[in-house]
Amino acid sequence: MKLSVGSYKVIIINPDTGKTVTKTLKIVKRLSGNKNIAKYYNSNFKYKFKGIGNNGKAVGKGVKIKVKIGKKTYKLKTDKKGIITIKLTKKFTPKKYTIKATYKGYSIKNTIKVKQVISSKKVVTVKKSAKQFVLKAKLKQGKKVLKKKTVTFKFKGKKYKAKTNKKGIAKVTVKKNVINKLKAGKKYRYAITYLKDIVKRTVKVRR
Repeated sequence: MKLSVGSYKVIIINPDTGKTVTKTLKIVKRLSGNKNIAKYYNSNFKYKFKGIGNNGKAVGKGVKIKVKIGKKTYKLKTDKKGIITIKLTKKFTPKKYTIKATYKGYSIKNTIKVKQVISSKKVVTVKKSAKQFVLKAKLKQGKKVLKKKTVTFKFKGKKYKAKTNKKGIAKVTVKKNVINKLKAGKKYRYAITYLKDIVKRTVKVRR
């Protein structure tokens, strides 16, 4: 008989005397301590959960538990406290991830939302006659600005690099020789990159 997680009353009857004893049987989750997470990109956060053994207590060290993140599946081992810890490093770029863990037929599922740290104008407008124009981006994790971080701008096949200042802002200058190759009335895409995070923006050329 397979019971779901929860508490059950068990009545034990002595067939000789008819005496009854009532006990409570508690079926616990095989996995616990998990929760949904929403964090900023590259903030070194962790997703954790605990494996529970047949005795209702945490499993020991080295127990394998299947974990699926997005489309990739891993078999991870518990630590001495029965905990699986997954470090969400810079390879987890801004988007939503579904994480699922399964142990002895019991599964948990959570959502991990990695939030964007790059902010910039969606459209930069420049006159064809301009001598130069500036591309700018800001790095921020909530209220915390990211200083002295390298940001790469890629426009028309050329890369421009700049470090963020004390306000978390990085900016580069695109000069006249590049503007001369642009056509008035056209729009051009460019990319802003910080570590593994990439956003696409637009330059609009006016007459």
